[in-house]
Amino acid sequence: MKWEKWRDKVEEWTSVLNRPKYLLLIGGVGVLLLLIGNALSLSGDEEETAEEKIHRKEGALDKIKAYETYYEEELKTILESISFVSDVQVMVNVDATEKMIYEMNESTQTQVTKETDEDKQRRVEDEAVDKELAVINESGESGPVATTTKKPNVSGVSVTASGVENIKVKEWVVEAVTRALDVPSHRVSVIPK
Repeated sequence: MKWEKWRDKVEEWTSVLNRPKYLLLIGGVGVLLLLIGNALSLSGDEEETAEEKIHRKEGALDKIKAYETYYEEELKTILESISFVSDVQVMVNVDATEKMIYEMNESTQTQVTKETDEDKQRRVEDEAVDKELAVINESGESGPVATTTKKPNVSGVSVTASGVENIKVKEWVVEAVTRALDVPSHRVSVIPK
């Protein structure tokens, strides 16, 4: 008897819900709830990502400035040790921050298929290469495995100094800069004070 009452109630509700007005109303409420939930979750994520971008950009600029300052100090020391060169000022520009090169797990799968038609025989080889970033777990945190770190490339150097009016001394300065920073000579400017 209880089951018959349940079945009657379910049939009553389904007959009410089969009307187009109610179906549209229920569907509209469902879509509205989805949109509200989506909007709330996106607004929090966007704020965090904007803050993260600002911090990442500031950190990158700090690293670039640190490399430039280090190169400038080292070059100044080297150039002041050259005969006839004094009162040296150096400006170095680097392209970007250091580059990390990560280890990749690589797997290769080869499939050979032999097909025969009447008198002809054909061999088809398919090779698939899958590359995946190698990850290591340390103390509960996982991260990629870095194999090497490359220093940033120097994009230009400007040197002002006393004593570089002499063409031979200027050549010495250009050679010292090009060899110390592995930068081509056309990217080195040497100007007398």
